[in-house]
Amino acid sequence: MKRVVQLKILASERNAALVIGTPEACNAAANRVSAVARERNIRSGYDLRGVTYGDVKATVPGAQAAQQTIRKVVQAYRTHRANLHAGNYGKRGSERRERAERRVLRFRPGSAQPHDDRILSWDHEARTVSIWVMDRGDGKPGRLRDLAFTGREEDVAAVIKFRHGETDLVYRGGELYLIPTLELPDPDAYPPQDWLGVDLGESRRGESHPPALAEPGVNLSAHRAPIVQPSGRTPQRQ
Repeated sequence: MKRVVQLKILASERNAALVIGTPEACNAAANRVSAVARERNIRSGYDLRGVTYGDVKATVPGAQAAQQTIRKVVQAYRTHRANLHAGNYGKRGSERRERAERRVLRFRPGSAQPHDDRILSWDHEARTVSIWVMDRGDGKPGRLRDLAFTGREEDVAAVIKFRHGETDLVYRGGELYLIPTLELPDPDAYPPQDWLGVDLGESRRGESHPPALAEPGVNLSAHRAPIVQPSGRTPQRQ
């Protein structure tokens, strides 16, 4: 079972500015990649990487950060297509649906930027992280080390034990946050001890009642139930 938690980075004003610069550059590059993906109708991550990696690498001087930027665009369009398929943008032929189908996905400067263990490492004993940035303060890319983080004690403990996969770096409301993904064990299944009721739909409702009210297993029809509406409104049956 997957879950995410939010941890806050406690960085000085100087270090915060250095950290923020990297996702801003990555998101600017992601917008260019998104435009290429829409213009050429490229869906494959391999194909999109082939035509955009050089441009992204020129502005994001880190191979892994560049790869993560392109992968983020591919995943965003995959989610967008799934929403179209599910009808979340309206029926086929509707104006809203057609606008959504033509839409070029955009990324805000502070949008989440994924980091894996090659560009983000943790020191749980010291409660610090080391993050790859485009500028360490000397004009060169590299690691910015010993950035303290904080969060709820139960969340920090869960990160130590269950962190798995990528961590998003988010700049929101003037603050920097880490949002790691946790892989939690499935809870133990247990047999139910009793039933409160079973919904059989609007026209038929099956409920269990104490013997004083009705025999167990009796089906009650919603058609015989009174319709109560707030005063001044006309009751309507669906």
